[in-house]
Amino acid sequence: MKNALVLSALLLSALSCKKTDCTHPETADQIIFGVSYAECAGDCSRNFLLTSTQVFADNCDYCQIDAIDFQTDPLDNNKFQIAKPLLEVPDELLTMDDTIFGCPGCTDEGGFYLEITKNGEKHVFQWSSFLTDVPANLLPYFDKVAQTLYDLQ
Repeated sequence: MKNALVLSALLLSALSCKKTDCTHPETADQIIFGVSYAECAGDCSRNFLLTSTQVFADNCDYCQIDAIDFQTDPLDNNKFQIAKPLLEVPDELLTMDDTIFGCPGCTDEGGFYLEITKNGEKHVFQWSSFLTDVPANLLPYFDKVAQTLYDLQ
């Protein structure tokens, strides 16, 4: 009787959830994430490389997306602990093509960059702080990226 109740609960749970509610996050191999500002003076971008064990800051004042140079020494472990949750990526991001949401960098608010690598496959996303055109189910993760950038400063 007890086994039948457990089996029924599991079956009911599996049948009752929606697709977006039942997706489980995947763990990325590495993530590059950052923000850059087109009209600024000084350090106009802030980028980080996150691996499963360390986080590295960029080594440039304005990094071009296709040529970000990272420091060779990792940041302190407390900074890694701040960034580590980003490795849990919504599985939808790992099935999407590279995407630009809205118009990142078109105004003074800057543009965000996210490059997720999983099993040697890269997925690249860019968006503005206005979060224009970002699907609602991805907003919490993109907000987490932005908050992590703020917390790492």
